[in-house]
Amino acid sequence: MAKWNTVNSLKGEKRDFSLNNNVENIPNRVQKKIGNVTIDIFCGLAEEYAKLLENESIHLIVTSPPYNCGVKYDIYNDKMDFAEYKKWLINVFSLLKSKLVSGGKIAINFPTLIRIENKRKILLSVFEDILTSSGYDIIDCIVWIKARDEKEALGVAGRSTGWGSWMSPTSPYIRPITEFILIAKKDGKRTLKNKSDITKEEFLTATVSSWFIPSKSDPSHPAVFPPELPERIIKLYTTVGENVLDPFMGVGNTMLACLKTKRNFFGSEISPNYISKALEKLNEF
Repeated sequence: MAKWNTVNSLKGEKRDFSLNNNVENIPNRVQKKIGNVTIDIFCGLAEEYAKLLENESIHLIVTSPPYNCGVKYDIYNDKMDFAEYKKWLINVFSLLKSKLVSGGKIAINFPTLIRIENKRKILLSVFEDILTSSGYDIIDCIVWIKARDEKEALGVAGRSTGWGSWMSPTSPYIRPITEFILIAKKDGKRTLKNKSDITKEEFLTATVSSWFIPSKSDPSHPAVFPPELPERIIKLYTTVGENVLDPFMGVGNTMLACLKTKRNFFGSEISPNYISKALEKLNEF
């Protein structure tokens, strides 16, 4: 079994992660050109990757960070002390702010609520505090409905049985079929070198506060968003040839959206296994 050494983002302690044989040759950084699209992938901590990026080089950050609710990721411990979790993300997003261009946007996807020690916690205020504490200005909030339309949304809800007390007012639960996308910006005025390629229909669809996009699962990762989600964000907030960063890239769905929309992709991920899956997708292009 191969070993990959990395550094714990909070305590600076070295950890050894045993890897599957198929990822023993994963390099620390992969840089590739596919047509006119630049791909830059870093296997390591987002904080370390931030040090390698040029200031004011990124036009948009799109990501879904760990939620700190016990998701079984490959090597990441998703059960930090919650205060330490917030402190960690504030540090990450503070470091990344200097990498954004003036007026650049950041889009964070997360669930409506999570369970911590059998208690439910709404995450909207948590990520609002994380982003404002990192120096960003909140500008919008989008509700992602995991279906093509309202009719399908009812069907999605019907597949869940987590309703609590059945047909009783004692303790019913709302079955979540939505997540949030919180949009914030770096201070300053955004300048464009290219004309937007978004169509009228795409613009009208993207500029309402509810987005109907079916969810997708991936056997190689426990918490992915479909490529269509970052694709819509990317087309709304960037133009062709601009740079998009996903500091928690997982198996590379933001990368796929960048390839489709002809934006340059920059991403980091601590799991060599997830990087391996992303590179498999990359090799299909």
